[in-house]
Amino acid sequence: MSANTSKPKVPSSDISVRGFASRDKESLKKVTIQFGQRLHQIRIDNKLTQKEIAKSLHLNAMTYSRYENGTRIPDADICAQIVLTYGIDPAWLLFGDQCVKKNTATKPVSSNYTTAPVYELADAGHANYLTQGSPVDEISVPINLLHEHIAVIVYRDSNMTPYISPGAIVGLNTDIKDTPMGHVYAIWAPHTGTMLYRTYPKNLTEIALRSDNPTMPDLTVTHSDFKQAVLGKVEWLFQTA
Repeated sequence: MSANTSKPKVPSSDISVRGFASRDKESLKKVTIQFGQRLHQIRIDNKLTQKEIAKSLHLNAMTYSRYENGTRIPDADICAQIVLTYGIDPAWLLFGDQCVKKNTATKPVSSNYTTAPVYELADAGHANYLTQGSPVDEISVPINLLHEHIAVIVYRDSNMTPYISPGAIVGLNTDIKDTPMGHVYAIWAPHTGTMLYRTYPKNLTEIALRSDNPTMPDLTVTHSDFKQAVLGKVEWLFQTA
């Protein structure tokens, strides 16, 4: 199908997708229903169940069902995952046939993606390890996000919210050549196991390990202890809003 080159008709600016705030409830309802219909078409084109497509987008089945049934519309990061995972024209996904037609190729080029195992971070029962046990899941990611020093983990703690929510998939670079402050690192401690912290200089001899969650207190380590405890640096992450 050839793309319509005319200027797309953008939905009313009165509609706020995030939070469902709108002065035009009927228009918003129409937008969500039409979005769900396009999502349904993508799923059928790829011969997937709702459970299967939800897993591919790192969503639970109930959340995905609401999107497809037209009772809820996803945030921009989820739309981006749909576009990247299934090779969809983003304009068609958002605005439908009034803008452009769906790409004829409904799947990503296989050479651009690869599957990576997902691990749990080591708990307090492990001595200075980044991960523990066998993979608990797998994820399909663009191949340029992976290299030999990337460890893919699922982060279950809440200390880094809102930056990293529980259940986020995180790519950790284990090739630690330097440790600039202000970044998020995987840090091992005997009483917690491996957790993520943002680092700040406290004084000439100490470093503060800080959670983005304001309810969590700072921890303090010496520079030498930090060098021994740091196991990786957050390079990328995937999470739902």
